[in-house]
Amino acid sequence: TTIVLGIGVPSLAEMTGAMRTSNFSNELLASVWLTRNEAIRTNRRVKLCKSANGSTCTTHGTWSQGWLVFVDQNVNGQREHTEPVLRRHEALPQGWSITGNAPVHNYVM
Repeated sequence: TTIVLGIGVPSLAEMTGAMRTSNFSNELLASVWLTRNEAIRTNRRVKLCKSANGSTCTTHGTWSQGWLVFVDQNVNGQREHTEPVLRRHEALPQGWSITGNAPVHNYVM
């Protein structure tokens, strides 16, 4: 006796892809919330920016290359080596992409 369960059930690859998409979105959203909450908690400027190297901000590429949350102590919009990093996120796997519209194309403060 054979039972066919494939009808109407998404493939494992589709489910895995959907879960990864949700995971990456949630990780970026968690960084947005961290940026906001830390700025409110400390009454300081905190910035979330795209970062290809995990140390400095960039205006090139997409959010897929990774991002960085840091306390912008001198309020210049760029991370200095003395400014504390609150979170680093590495690049997304090959083939995955996150882009921002005009208000959040490069950074969130």
